[in-house]
Amino acid sequence: VLNTEKVDVLCNGESTGMITASGSGGVAPYQFSINAGAFSANNVFSNLAAGTYTIHLKDANGCEKTAVVTITQPALAVLNTQKVDVLCNGESTGMITASGSGGVAPYQFSINAGAFSANNVFSGLAAGTYTIHLKDANGCEKSAVVTITQPALAVLSTEKVDVLCN
Repeated sequence: VLNTEKVDVLCNGESTGMITASGSGGVAPYQFSINAGAFSANNVFSNLAAGTYTIHLKDANGCEKTAVVTITQPALAVLNTQKVDVLCNGESTGMITASGSGGVAPYQFSINAGAFSANNVFSGLAAGTYTIHLKDANGCEKSAVVTITQPALAVLSTEKVDVLCN
């Protein structure tokens, strides 16, 4: 009998999947292979991307069993941001709101490599460039650069006309 256990990919596009195979019955020792590769005593297949794999077991008498194992991955984590620019030059009224999708909820957020938390609203921002980070429950991270702008400095200009006669 061929038994398999799998670990799915944690972050979309990575190769962190793993299959562990074991045998029972037949005549030990057992040898294993993946996708019709060479047989060996190694029963752990790691660094696997999402996909379907065929695991083969061969016992000491040459009897073979196979199992098909599908390694899955979560949807791609996506970071969305919305900004509010500074209202008046020199103030700190800018704001960034972040949200996540894909990956594995719940999400945590940080600004400029600060500590991650569930807080997704960053306010009291001056004009400048900020990096917003998202981390999902599997530790998969995405980041986005957001630029908060401000209007030009308001300038008051005056003209004077002197009194002509005393």
